[in-house]
Parts: sequence; structure tokens; C-alpha cells
Amino acid sequence: SIVQVVGFSVPFLELTEL
Repeated sequence: SIVQVVGFSVPFLELTEL
């Protein structure tokens, strides 16, 4: 996910990929 790469841009998107 983006969070795994960025980790600060959109940390909420990671929750959506769960």
C-alpha cells in the first residue's frame, strides 16, 4: 500500500487495504 512506501502521506489508506 502507499503507507508502506510513504508512511506519512495517507496512513488511513492502509486501514482500507486490511
